[in-house]
Amino acid sequence: MRSSYKALAALCSLALSVNTGCSGNNTSSGDISGNDSAPLSVEGTAEAEASGTLHTVSDKDMSPTTESASAVSFTSDGAECQGKGVSASGKIVTITEPGSYSVSGSCTDGQLVINCGKDDDVYLILNGLSLTCTDGPAILCEQADKLTITLNSSSVNTLSDGSGYTAEAGEDTGAALFSRDTLVINGTGSLVVNGVYKDGIKSKDLSCAAAISPLIQRRTG
Repeated sequence: MRSSYKALAALCSLALSVNTGCSGNNTSSGDISGNDSAPLSVEGTAEAEASGTLHTVSDKDMSPTTESASAVSFTSDGAECQGKGVSASGKIVTITEPGSYSVSGSCTDGQLVINCGKDDDVYLILNGLSLTCTDGPAILCEQADKLTITLNSSSVNTLSDGSGYTAEAGEDTGAALFSRDTLVINGTGSLVVNGVYKDGIKSKDLSCAAAISPLIQRRTG
């Protein structure tokens, strides 16, 4: 049963990234491609194993979300938002309500911020998104109960950060995809992550679920 799979929930001190990266301005990049037959492999650590903190993957975690009530389309000039719970200020898009959001388009200096209630679940459906943020994570989840990212079928999605962080921000959130809460990734599309400043994917409570076959490795240097 798919629901029997368990994914490692990382400790606050554990930063995971796609492929091996380095600190500073070296780029850590990798491709995540969906595969319905295999669960995600996650490299464990002694600290994480000792904590005994596991996120039990539910059927909903494993099932890609296909319907969305709201939509975001990034452009070179900013973003267009439709539906409730989401707004744009310049090139920064902020989601403040639980629900499903379809995200697409391309922007070379934009950001998607999730800042909802602590008990709210947010579902992002990536439909061909290419998003770069030069001074922070391309996707930044400040608060939610759980952020689930679905890679829509046949879509190619790219997330990148830059080197323009302040030292404090870089230490706290330095990654192309950052979440302070539980993070689940599913779907059969692909995700290319370019961690320029430090990490590719970083979470304070990482639970990567679903049919994603490549190994997500811990940043080692």
